Order: sequence, then structure tokens, then C-alpha cells
Amino acid sequence: MPEISRYDIELWITTVATGEFHYKDIKGLRNILTPELDNKLRKVVYDICHSTEPKCESVGRRDGYYRPIQDGVEPINFGELRPRDFPVILPFNLRKYVFIYPDTTIIYAGSKSSGKSGLIYRTAQLNWGKLNIKLLSNMEGGR
Repeated sequence: MPEISRYDIELWITTVATGEFHYKDIKGLRNILTPELDNKLRKVVYDICHSTEPKCESVGRRDGYYRPIQDGVEPINFGELRPRDFPVILPFNLRKYVFIYPDTTIIYAGSKSSGKSGLIYRTAQLNWGKLNIKLLSNMEGGR
């Protein structure tokens, strides 16, 4: 039986394994494993899992099952990101009180005869030619 190195196992995990796998399935060794080789293989996979740069991780409480770690995606630290503000001009100096994300829809709501239409038309007038404005109205009350 050929000797299997840690490098061979890491290479198999990073290139061949696409999802969850059992450590005995590495390089198709399930049918030819001796008890000594089984113990060695299990220890090598455990060491790979718990190294400083692990190539795989254990799957829950299922004994001997692992999955490769995908290192192509870096986690995003949202605390370091600065959100961009949307350059819309609002009447009555309302920009002091609201933050509008880019590519969002502004919805004005309120009770009857409270000045919603006037506020909408004034907002559209202040931003005319600067932004793509789509004025949608439901004057029929949803009918």
C-alpha cells in the first residue's frame, strides 16, 4: 500500500472535495484502510482541521465528517464601511433628520389633508434634472 502524506491529503481536500466528506473517503481509501493507516489518517485530518490555517472543518456532531473551508470569500467588517449618502434635496431642511441610502424609494405617508402632495411636488421640484424621478400616485385609495 502506498504511503500517504499530509500534503496529498491537503491537496485532495482543496481540489477534489466539493462538499461534506468522511475522512475514510479521502483518495478512495475506504476499502483498503488497515487499522494503523486508519488511525494515522484520522490524526492527519484532525491536525489539518486544527492547524493555524485549516483546510477543512468538522461537520457538527457527526464523527469523522468534514467539509472543506472555502477561502475565496473574505468576511466584511461593516464597522469599517462608510455608507454613501444619497444626494437628494428635501424641503424644510429635513436632511438634518434623515439618512437616505442610494437607489432607494422615498415614500411619504400620512393622514388625509396633511400636505403629502405638496411635500412630494416640492421634493420633485428641488431635485428636477439632478435625479431620475418617478412620481407614482395612488389617488384612488387602492381601488
